[in-house]
Amino acid sequence: MPRGALDHSLSSCNNLNSLCLQSPGTVDVTYDAFRLYFHSLTSLDTKSCGAFSSRVVQDIMTSCPSLKTLRAYMLMAMDVLGEEEIADLRSGSPSDRRPRDWVCLGLETFSVCITEFMNDSYYRLIFQRLAKLTRLEVLDVGTGDKGCMKYDVSCLKFRIDHGMGALVSLRRLRWLGLTGLRQQMDVADIQWMLRSWPHLERVSGVSNTNRLQVDGLEAELQKRGFIKRDTD
Repeated sequence: MPRGALDHSLSSCNNLNSLCLQSPGTVDVTYDAFRLYFHSLTSLDTKSCGAFSSRVVQDIMTSCPSLKTLRAYMLMAMDVLGEEEIADLRSGSPSDRRPRDWVCLGLETFSVCITEFMNDSYYRLIFQRLAKLTRLEVLDVGTGDKGCMKYDVSCLKFRIDHGMGALVSLRRLRWLGLTGLRQQMDVADIQWMLRSWPHLERVSGVSNTNRLQVDGLEAELQKRGFIKRDTD
């Protein structure tokens, strides 16, 4: 659909609940148009629209209170935390300055690669924000497509000593996606997940990317059905 036609269609809607953008060339023109529906939007998929910047995704997270499903390409930790909070971390002098909080607290599916963790303190702060999304059933922070693979090192580390314990609030979680990420979990981290998330059915991306150094752990997880090899 031509850009102008898409803008016209969006502007003509009485109400907009669900939107899926697949063309990388539409974002510049349509973003302002669909901002009109931030209050009613419940499902947004821009995964195939790489032109949606990290800052746009953060704007969506802080502006769409009714959102239940969000699929996007990438979200940088520095955009979530904001320049002021990062400056406080670097100076060691915390202040009351904070970016806007996420308002989409009813999210059930969150599929976004969170990356660019330049400081170990970032991990805990991002986990604290994710912990507020207590209705999450699907949390997929993996790279998904190969276009995001360059971020696999500076990704969110799912370890207790990095602040993962904050996610104990995600009691509804059924699926955790880590595909393409270089994790370094140990047995305590996996056991914590199994204890804390009673409805967990699947952890993707563990068998080939985490390189767990615990004999028998991978086999046990496969036996219980939590992970599968890519060839399965």
